[in-house]
Amino acid sequence: MYYLGEKSAFSVYHPAVNLIYIGFVLIITMITFNPYIIGTSWLVSAIVWFVINQENKFVVNIIMGLPMILFTVVIQPIFSNTGTTVLFYINDKAVTLEAYLYGIVMGVLFVTVIQWIGCSRVFIDSEKLYYLFGKIAPLLGLTFSMILRFIPLLQSRYREIHDAQMAMGRHGASVKKLDRLRQYLKECSILISWSLENSIETSKSMESRGFGLKGRKTYHLYYLKKSEIALIVVLLIMLCTALCIIVMGKVSVYYMPAVVFPQNMIWTWSVCFIIGVIGLLPVWCELLAKYK
Repeated sequence: MYYLGEKSAFSVYHPAVNLIYIGFVLIITMITFNPYIIGTSWLVSAIVWFVINQENKFVVNIIMGLPMILFTVVIQPIFSNTGTTVLFYINDKAVTLEAYLYGIVMGVLFVTVIQWIGCSRVFIDSEKLYYLFGKIAPLLGLTFSMILRFIPLLQSRYREIHDAQMAMGRHGASVKKLDRLRQYLKECSILISWSLENSIETSKSMESRGFGLKGRKTYHLYYLKKSEIALIVVLLIMLCTALCIIVMGKVSVYYMPAVVFPQNMIWTWSVCFIIGVIGLLPVWCELLAKYK
């Protein structure tokens, strides 16, 4: 079932489950340059992004990733001319096919990591971060939770300020470009003043509630269920299995000086299967909540 205020069915799980899940997909994605594994991770992250109530941003997300891939493809041959398949020369410097392939893989890797981080914003909010790190590192947990809270808050406040200025007739086609620039700077100044004033009020409120005092307890609604403990165990077992396969070099792919794939592809397909099944966990939760 869905809970009021939650964006995803997977969000109602314990914060430890959400953190281990996003850590699982990020670790597996970032520690290998196997194109099949990275491609599978990108596809799974795109499906998760599409399912968790962000269908309207799906196309924009895909389009925004293309310039990053294009940038890495263009910039990689400039810094690396190692490779056996020479395509052409630029000022007596060889541009190889291997450099382009490596740039494509790096670009897709960056886009995939960004997509997973974007998905994690739906699963892990500032309250969950403070719950997870509040006891271990209270200052760090508070900083992360405030950053996650203030980014959308600043966006909302700026839209409110901008709409008020537009209602006063200070924006429009008749306004000169220089006056429009001054108006944007004025709006930023109002936003900064508003945020500083609010931060002072927040600090006084936290001080009055005894933040930082020894023995102070924090109320929370998170309790680990048996099913969540079992899910954590499954996630950790799958993570350790995939890590062992990767660390043992069973899925290693080399791009320089020539592209070399692993001889036994069964290990590669095994890791792809693991990241596919585990990565789609939020999708399974959405389907379970919908048809339960």
